[in-house]
Amino acid sequence: MSTSRDQQLVKMAEQISTNIGARLTPEVAAARTVDHLNRFWTVDMKRRLVQQVGLDPVNVSETLLVVAESIGDVS
Repeated sequence: MSTSRDQQLVKMAEQISTNIGARLTPEVAAARTVDHLNRFWTVDMKRRLVQQVGLDPVNVSETLLVVAESIGDVS
C-alpha cells in the first residue's frame, strides 16, 4: 500500500536526480543520484523508494528506474 510519505520520497528522488543529472545521460545521472542517496538517505527511505517505484514504474523517469534497479535489494 502506497502512502503519501512514500510518494513524497519518489518526488524527492526525482528532484535530486533532475538537479544532479542535468545534461547527463540517464545512466550517469542515476549513478550520481545513487551516490547521493547512499550518503544521505536511511536504509528505510531507500527501501520504500524502491518499493514505490516498483508499484508504479510507468510514472517515474528513466533515471529513477535505473536508480531503483541499482539500489535494488536494500538491507
